[in-house]
Amino acid sequence: MSAVRTDAIRRSVDVTLPPARAFALFTERASTWWPLATHSVAGAAAENAIFEPRVGGRVYERTRDGSEHDWGEITVWEPPVRFAVSWTVDPACAGTEVEVRFTGTESGTHVELEHRGWREAAPELIERYGGGWEQVLGTF
Repeated sequence: MSAVRTDAIRRSVDVTLPPARAFALFTERASTWWPLATHSVAGAAAENAIFEPRVGGRVYERTRDGSEHDWGEITVWEPPVRFAVSWTVDPACAGTEVEVRFTGTESGTHVELEHRGWREAAPELIERYGGGWEQVLGTF
C-alpha cells in the first residue's frame, strides 16, 4: 500500500463576483477563461472544458475535431459552495483529488483550490502542478 503524502497544493484567488456567479463561471463557462492552449491534454487543439454538474459527472476537454479527453470525475457537487474532482488527467496524479471552495467576501468571492492525495509523487511533479494551478487561477 502506498503512503499518502500529507502535503497538498493550495492556491487561492479573490474575484469580484458573488459566490454563485463565481461558481457558475468556474464550472459552466470554464472554456471562457481556462488556459486550454497551455493547460489541457490537446493543447492548442482543445476547444472546450466541460463540467457535468453532478456527483459522478465527467470533467473533460473537447477538441475542435470532437475528440474528448477526461480530466476527472466529480466527487462532490455543492453549488455555490464547493466541488471536488478525482484528478485523472495525468496518470502520475492517480489517486489525487482537486477541491475548489467559494467563500463570499465583502468585495466578492475568495476561491480556494486544494490538490491533495499525492502518493509517492516526485517533488518536481507536485511543484509543476503547483505552478500550473497558480497559472490557471491567475486567468480566473
